[in-house]
Amino acid sequence: MTTRALLSLALLAACSTATTSSGSQAGDDAAIRAINGRIQQAITARDAALVTSFYAPDARLYPPNAPAVTGSAAIMETWKEVFAMPNFELTFTSTAVEFAAARDMATDAGTFRMAFDGPDGRVTDEVRHRLDYE
Repeated sequence: MTTRALLSLALLAACSTATTSSGSQAGDDAAIRAINGRIQQAITARDAALVTSFYAPDARLYPPNAPAVTGSAAIMETWKEVFAMPNFELTFTSTAVEFAAARDMATDAGTFRMAFDGPDGRVTDEVRHRLDYE
């Protein structure tokens, strides 16, 4: 996987089974944002196992310019590679959370900023993310 592919991979297809409906839009939105906060904490801690625990066992991660990564073991190995990048940082911001009519699925969209030290200096990128929850 190239550095560029790793740079842009982040959170594009995370599927969490940790959500539950509170019965209200505001409550469900808050629950999604709380899970996102826990994901961010796991990323900041560079804890590949904890980050992977937020994915469904059959989840797919879609790194640009690289094959899809499928399943918990492959996703964890990808996060380990990402966390090994020198001075790696990743933050993401939610801009919209949308729910299916039955409130059993949600999509969180926003941006993430990723940075690390490459052989030619600091590399940064900001791209859109999409997290699907069920």
